[in-house]
Amino acid sequence: MEDRFVNVVDGTMLHYVTGGQGEPTIVFVHGWCSNATHFEAQLTAFSKTHGVLAIDRRGHGASEAPERGYNAQQHANDLAAVLDHEKIASAVIVGHAGGCPSVLQFANDAPDRCEALVLLDTRISAKADLRGSDSDSPLAAMVSSIADDDAFERIYRGFISDRRPELADSVVAAALRVPRRVAQADLASLAIDTVSLAKSVSCPVLWITAESADEVLLRSIFRDVQFEVVSDSGHFVQLEVPDQVNAAIMSFFKTGLVNPERDNQP
Repeated sequence: MEDRFVNVVDGTMLHYVTGGQGEPTIVFVHGWCSNATHFEAQLTAFSKTHGVLAIDRRGHGASEAPERGYNAQQHANDLAAVLDHEKIASAVIVGHAGGCPSVLQFANDAPDRCEALVLLDTRISAKADLRGSDSDSPLAAMVSSIADDDAFERIYRGFISDRRPELADSVVAAALRVPRRVAQADLASLAIDTVSLAKSVSCPVLWITAESADEVLLRSIFRDVQFEVVSDSGHFVQLEVPDQVNAAIMSFFKTGLVNPERDNQP
């Protein structure tokens, strides 16, 4: 993998890694308080047959942390800037958890650039008002509580299954390096209406989770969606069970990217 940097329109320097050759290019977008290294297993596996790229979203990893821009729209704009810089016309976009709102936003902004989406252990929900009647929501409470280091660590450690304590130490350490103002702003941004964004996605979607999904609901939201449930994993499926995740994506490439009923529509 090669480390690269690009300055986007507002002057923020973003870091990303890239490697491999072959179509479709696969682009990986990490979640809340995570970073590009958390896709190492996927980058290694898929770079043998595909071009791959993983971005450090602004405020995370080796990217700069400006005062503003921690929302789905800006993250989608940043992703577009990186793809433009690399001259990537279209790609399969893989998003994990809190990175998925920006992936959905990108798919809305540039549907011709999204060959498919792979969404890892995320959620779809209506907009929540964190300052109003919904201010006692779990998300609002979490935004407030992470100002405390111990609370932040307890919350984040809970994302990893008890089977992988050594992995939890590494993931928590990375999360604690994210500036707290970034962590709070990025978490609060997840309150947007992702249902509306998902309803406008026109490309195929693979939905991978550690627990069974509400397939009936999700089929009513996405036009073209497939499901995969991995076993023996917590929230960080790409880290805890990378072989299962990689196999699911490979299978999706063989079957999910071709949909005769969809592709023959006028």
